[in-house]
Amino acid sequence: MSKSIGVALLSFAHNHQFHWARALSAHPGAHLAGAWDSQPERGRAGAEAVNVEFEPDLERLLTRDDVDAAAICSETASHAPLAVKAAEHGKHVLCEKPMALGLPQCRDMIGAASENGVVYMQAFPQRHMPSNHAILRHLQAGTLGAVSLVRKRHGHAFGLGTLAADMPWIVDREQAGAGGFLDEGIHECDVLRWFLGDPVSVQASIGNTLPSMAERGIDDFGAAIFSFAGGEKAVLESGWTWLAGGPTTEIYGSKGSLAQNCTDLTAHRMPLPGVTKLQLYLEAEQASGWQALDVDDEFSQAHERVAHAFADCLHSGHAPEVTGEDGKKAVEMMLGAYMSAVQGREIFFPLTGSESFPL
Repeated sequence: MSKSIGVALLSFAHNHQFHWARALSAHPGAHLAGAWDSQPERGRAGAEAVNVEFEPDLERLLTRDDVDAAAICSETASHAPLAVKAAEHGKHVLCEKPMALGLPQCRDMIGAASENGVVYMQAFPQRHMPSNHAILRHLQAGTLGAVSLVRKRHGHAFGLGTLAADMPWIVDREQAGAGGFLDEGIHECDVLRWFLGDPVSVQASIGNTLPSMAERGIDDFGAAIFSFAGGEKAVLESGWTWLAGGPTTEIYGSKGSLAQNCTDLTAHRMPLPGVTKLQLYLEAEQASGWQALDVDDEFSQAHERVAHAFADCLHSGHAPEVTGEDGKKAVEMMLGAYMSAVQGREIFFPLTGSESFPL
C-alpha cells in the first residue's frame, strides 16, 4: 500500500488506544481517519484528546473510502463483532488483547479476515521488544543448552488504585471474561508459545488479593505451570496488585541461565537497584559471571511499537508478525489455565474448541 493509511479508532474503552493513536499520527505512512465508540461521551472525549473527528455511526465510518484499517480497543466482549464487521467492510484490523472471549469468536475473526482479504494483526507488545527477540535468538542458537524451566512474570498495581473506576468494564466478567490473571497473563502466554512452541498441558491456581474484586467474581492474580513437548516447564505469574518487581523472565538451561528485567509495568515502575535489561550467564565463561547484553529496550514505548508495526506491515505487504492464530492460541492457553483452577486438575491441549469466558 503506497498511500497514507487511514485508520479508524474503534473505541477508547482500553487506554492503549491513546498509545496507538500517538504512534499512528507520528508514522510517516499513516494517519487517523476518524473515531467511534459505543459510548458516545467516551468516544468524543477520546477523539478530542487525539485530535480526530468523532463519528457516532459505525456503519458510516466503515463505509468511508478514506478508512483503510480499524484499530479496536473496545471491551473484550466487543472485539469479535467489531473485527468481523470491519473485515466485512474490507478494512484491515489491529485488535487489543485478549483476542476474544472464546475460541469460536476467535475463529470467526480469523475467518472474516481471510474471506475478505484483509490483514488481522493481534496486539501483543512483547513481540516487538528487542530484548525478547534477543532471547529468542539465544534459544534458537542453543546458547543455554537444554532448557528445563522458564519463569515469566507480568503485572502492574492498578488494581490497588483506580482501575475499577477508570475502566469499569474490565472488572465485569461479562465484558472482560475474567480478571487480572487473564488481562496480564495473556501477554506472556503468547511469548511462551513463541519461545517454546505449543504447550501440552497446564495446571493453575487463580485467586484474589482484593475483597472488592472477589465480590465481583473477578480474580486479581494467579499462577500457572505449562508443560511443553520438549519436557520444558514454564511458570507464569500475573496480576494487578504488584507494586515493585524483580526479573520478568528467567530461563534455566544446561549450559547457562538468562534473566530479563523491566518488561512489565511493575518492574518498569520500581525495578531492583542496579539491574540491566538482559543478563546472560554461561558455565563455559564462569569467570565472567553474569554478562549484561546490549539491548535497546524502552518499555514505555511498547504499545506504540504495536501500532507502528501494524502500519509497517500494511505498507510492506508482509504478513503481520503476530497473527489471529497467535491470538487464538493465547486465548486457548488462558482458558486451559482457568479450567484447571476451576476443576482442580491438569488440563491437556488442544481444548475442544468450544470453550469461552467467563467460566
